[in-house]
Amino acid sequence: MEANINTFTIKDAFTSWTWGDLAGLGLVLHIVLMIVMTLRVVSVQRNIGVSIAWVAVLYTLPVFGFVAYILLGEPMIGRRYRERVDQASILMNDMARREHLIFDKGQDLLPATTAVLAK
Repeated sequence: MEANINTFTIKDAFTSWTWGDLAGLGLVLHIVLMIVMTLRVVSVQRNIGVSIAWVAVLYTLPVFGFVAYILLGEPMIGRRYRERVDQASILMNDMARREHLIFDKGQDLLPATTAVLAK
């Protein structure tokens, strides 16, 4: 008896796909991407109107909206964000230094009994 063995190759697997299969795969990828991006947009702390606008752009223009959000909407990306963080850090350090100096000067002005109780 002769055994008839069909070999399964990768070429056969990919050539057996139809356009409908590829469209279904694209739809699944689209849905997963929209869910992930919606969660990302909503999880970033910003004005609710801005979040709704980004979600609307993502759902109406999927490819363009995704690229636009990555380039423009993501707050952690970009030179302007780094500059704002640096400015805020400088301001916070200056304010802390001023408050520390004022606090130190204030300790000298306290009466001796209050200064002993504070220690």
